[in-house]
Amino acid sequence: MLPKAAVVWAGILAFAILNGGLRQSLLIPQMGESWGRIASTFLLCAFVAVAALYATPWMGAKGALEGLKVGLLWTALTLAFEFLAGRYLFGNTWEALLADYNLTKGRLWIFVPLTTLAAPILAARQK
Repeated sequence: MLPKAAVVWAGILAFAILNGGLRQSLLIPQMGESWGRIASTFLLCAFVAVAALYATPWMGAKGALEGLKVGLLWTALTLAFEFLAGRYLFGNTWEALLADYNLTKGRLWIFVPLTTLAAPILAARQK
């Protein structure tokens, strides 16, 4: 189950990278910094939820416990990529990376890892 979950996560990662490009090239120029980031966050959350719903049967995750295992894997991979690649591949500062989690500044990125954790649990409970 977990190797298949890693394959699905790779697809989510590919979409997340495309989403980042869309955010920078279209959403922010059209909507402004704040609204562009909000739209991008919820677009990615929706994609993760749909991916979890449709991929759960293929992954073989049945029940909340197996969904939790998938969610923990996806969340760990997401955070590892975000912080390690963000810092060492893309050269972002730790402050810039953490700024996306500052709800008081209207940054809603925290919903991405929360959705990444919860969506497989909810999807697996349906099976």
